[in-house]
Amino acid sequence: MAQTDNTNTGLHLNTLENVSDVFQCDPTSLSHDCDLPWPVEAPSLWQPTESDLAITGADETLWDTLNNSGPPTMQVSQHDLILMPNPSIIQAPVHLSTTLIEYWFRNICPVRSAFDSEVNNNRSLARNAWTTSEAAFYAMQVMSAACLIGTMPQLSEALPLLREQAIFAINQGIYQVRTMRTARVTADLAFAVFALGTSSHWINPTASVYPWLESARELLSIWRLRLSTADALLYAYFCQALTYWEMLLTVVGVGSNFATVEKRRGKYRVNLRRAMGLEADDSGVAQDEQSSLSSSIKLVGTLPNSWCGISNEVVGVFGQVLALCRSACEYNQEKTTLTLSTTSKALCDIAVAHELEKELLGMDFDTIVLLEEVEGYYVDTQDHNTPVSHLLQTAEAYRKAGLLQLYLTFDDLVVSTSNGRTGPPATYAPSSDAVDKESRGRSLVDLALQLVATLEKIPAESGSKFIHPMLYLSAAVGLRFDKYPSHPQGPGLSEELTSGPSNLSYFQDDWDLLDPTHTTSSLSNEANALATFLPQSILKIAEARHLVWSRLSIIRQALPYKASDSLLRLVKAIWSEYDEPKPHTSTMHWLKVLSQTGLEIPL
Repeated sequence: MAQTDNTNTGLHLNTLENVSDVFQCDPTSLSHDCDLPWPVEAPSLWQPTESDLAITGADETLWDTLNNSGPPTMQVSQHDLILMPNPSIIQAPVHLSTTLIEYWFRNICPVRSAFDSEVNNNRSLARNAWTTSEAAFYAMQVMSAACLIGTMPQLSEALPLLREQAIFAINQGIYQVRTMRTARVTADLAFAVFALGTSSHWINPTASVYPWLESARELLSIWRLRLSTADALLYAYFCQALTYWEMLLTVVGVGSNFATVEKRRGKYRVNLRRAMGLEADDSGVAQDEQSSLSSSIKLVGTLPNSWCGISNEVVGVFGQVLALCRSACEYNQEKTTLTLSTTSKALCDIAVAHELEKELLGMDFDTIVLLEEVEGYYVDTQDHNTPVSHLLQTAEAYRKAGLLQLYLTFDDLVVSTSNGRTGPPATYAPSSDAVDKESRGRSLVDLALQLVATLEKIPAESGSKFIHPMLYLSAAVGLRFDKYPSHPQGPGLSEELTSGPSNLSYFQDDWDLLDPTHTTSSLSNEANALATFLPQSILKIAEARHLVWSRLSIIRQALPYKASDSLLRLVKAIWSEYDEPKPHTSTMHWLKVLSQTGLEIPL
């Protein structure tokens, strides 16, 4: 990419040397101390505030008039106010770069973090880098412009230029790291790559994030080879950030989790072929250095992480669970001819599922925190809206979500519903009998309800909610109404009601109120019977669905950029598939629903 000529831009963006002088306050105070109250979404028309007028030296008489509680002598609309010939307001220059940087600190940083305070590395890295690193400086502006372009169309010209400058600065930094042996990977360069890579869909929802992901992995691989003791914690921080990023991308088939699962699968494939007296194929056991960048570096002092709280370990396993489930679903959809290769893959997938289940059941997050504190690292978010307890509950939710995904995909695993922790050892237990299927279905719903109950304990205003979308999606796919209620037939309860689906919409569709043969008396009796014998599980599932939907809506509304509603539409499509009146319960996996609808998971 050719270097952008900054001198020819119509926006006349200041260089890093003079941009910090434009701020009215110390740049180091950007985290909390500036006075401009940025809204989540900018108003369609500019409205002056007291701090704005104080900075621009506005006429005190005008300010007194605006604050006068008495009736105005002349009605002044907002539009009229903007058109008033007041040079102190109209002609006051607004520095674009500093405005966008401040917007990033106020509105973007909090929603890109599991918690927000002075110990939020995402905030401290940005604060230290924006005045010294072109890559970070322009990347932050790109993110802000992408959020504001909906209400400030004037930014439509600035955004492509800012993005070009950010990409050029990043490419220049990566080139130096690649070619100069003395060059080291810096935190500000890694910050810029993660910032642009994880927000590229804000500008173009269909853009591929794979190049950014590969750049991040390359930087961390090089950094690991030249890692100094002073940078060890920062390196671990970005490795945990990469783990979370790749977990999200796994849903759409991108990332290294598939290679990690294939590596696990390869061990069992070798043993299986040897047991069958066949030549062992150990190609899948080869070490993949990039699949586990931080596997050999276990440091204390890295918690809490602003990307994933204290869930970095369970998020990594959850990502592998998603990769395994996606692979298994694709295999089942293909319905290939039974061969040694396909049979071996199916058996190895079951073995890997057992392995991942065991890891999830053995996790103890309280112990992880305790070990950190024993080493002298007190685990605290310093965020009153997001105490450590919220992060512990989030980690527990990820553990339950991982187990639920395994049980939904692999019928050979025995569902552990004792709070998702302990249960009978997993054994080969095919469930062909209808009673066994019904019992398994209830166990899956119980685990999904436990997951929802864990999430409900975390207040909606907690900062940790921004790493919860995949948890709510995981819960949603387990909230399936029982089509064949097991409650006994009561007095006056017709066979039609006891044998049909138990969701309310089904009954309403079946009752043709205009049918003259359907008397009011019989309708009343059936309605009373339904109200009397409605299984309690239906009410619990309905309440859980309401919580999932409302929480996902809250998260979407809290985001500063124009977030896609595709996640909500995916949840709706999954529930519609479950609830559609059918003689038998739908067995379609939610990943197949995702592929059929063509919806994208907003990252």
